[in-house]
Amino acid sequence: MAQGPPPPPSHGGSNTVMIRNIATGVITTVLGAAIIYFLGFHKSGGGSSAESMLVTKENTINAWKSYVNYENNFWGNWKIYASNYTEAGFENYKNNTLSELERFNNDIKKLLETGTLDPSFASFLERRLDSKQQWEKKYRKHLDKYERLTGSATDPQEKTTKQNEEVSRFQKDVKELDEKFANEIGELCTALTSKYSYNFSWADLKMYQSTTATTNVNTNTGTNAGNSGSTTTDGWKKLVGKWQTSDGANKVGTLYQYEDGRMYYYFASGDSTHGRWEFGNNQLTLHYERYWGAGQAFTYNLSNVADNSFTMTFTSSPFNVFSATKLTY
Repeated sequence: MAQGPPPPPSHGGSNTVMIRNIATGVITTVLGAAIIYFLGFHKSGGGSSAESMLVTKENTINAWKSYVNYENNFWGNWKIYASNYTEAGFENYKNNTLSELERFNNDIKKLLETGTLDPSFASFLERRLDSKQQWEKKYRKHLDKYERLTGSATDPQEKTTKQNEEVSRFQKDVKELDEKFANEIGELCTALTSKYSYNFSWADLKMYQSTTATTNVNTNTGTNAGNSGSTTTDGWKKLVGKWQTSDGANKVGTLYQYEDGRMYYYFASGDSTHGRWEFGNNQLTLHYERYWGAGQAFTYNLSNVADNSFTMTFTSSPFNVFSATKLTY
């Protein structure tokens, strides 16, 4: 088929040129933008996301290190105040511990303001701050009650009994907060370690680290944590087992002691503690590493040690005496 005649020339030449110039400009702009984009002058979404993740990782790791430092300073200073406590210095002890709490809370607040953190870590810090503030309210109430008891009773034994009851009440009051923290930090460390390939370990916190055991090896020495005892005697084996403890008329609790040094103590009051035990020089030391009394060590003089019973006397005031009777599992 023959082609038709060419179209007649347009009489609107200026309009055609303008439209062609506009089209050319648009195409040039689009092509130029594409070239710039693919040359890398414009960051792609993937690159920006990767860079953001690296920044978050670095911020989170640095913040974790600072957080561990804050927790360990708080824990260490608190133990110093406790070890130097005297009844006459109660006011000083009260002011020092409350100042320590204030400093810890301020440190966590500042940490939450330092750059982009992993959302789960930021959320954990917020809950830690809230929990510590709740703990502080309960602690202030405890201090007030303890202070009133100090001056209320004239009989020393009665005063000591009431003070011990108040300490037990406070420990039960904050037990759930402490247990929740132990659970949350364990879950957090697992999640962050998996996500960032960095060892976020709750064991970095001194409150969960074992107290270094120093046991003199002699005829009475037997075991400490992680050591079932290669010593001159096996006298410590008499302490391994399940024991019911009492202070005479009242049941205190059930104490489980294992050959590897593990210890679990379930009190009749409803409290409990986990940790390890150390035996030497006719003394039994219970290192409380979890829950009740965490971070503390209680040493008892042993007497009347037999296969199915022994007596333990607390080495510090008020020198409580407990009898232990072996139970079957």
